[in-house]
Amino acid sequence: MIKIQRSFPAPASLALEAKKANGKYNLADVTNQLRKDFYDKCYICEIKPVQDPEVEHRLPHKNGKYADRKFDWENELRLYGGKAVRSPSRGTCRKAGSRKHAA
Repeated sequence: MIKIQRSFPAPASLALEAKKANGKYNLADVTNQLRKDFYDKCYICEIKPVQDPEVEHRLPHKNGKYADRKFDWENELRLYGGKAVRSPSRGTCRKAGSRKHAA
């Protein structure tokens, strides 16, 4: 995993979208700032550049668990979202939903 210095303030769309019933946490200002903060890398396997990036959450919001953290800037992460890629030095990085990033 890469260590990052998260930039502040949080992207404006997070506060606006949090007020909506079906708000989105992956709008352009969020993904652009995550790209910069994470040096255009996947936070787990460090593949660069990230193809088909996804916004993931440190604490999950699905099924009501940590629902209050869905739009929390400090809970947003940048993850490789493409097909599995093999890196000799870092193992395999798979799509976000699999949760199987090998070291």
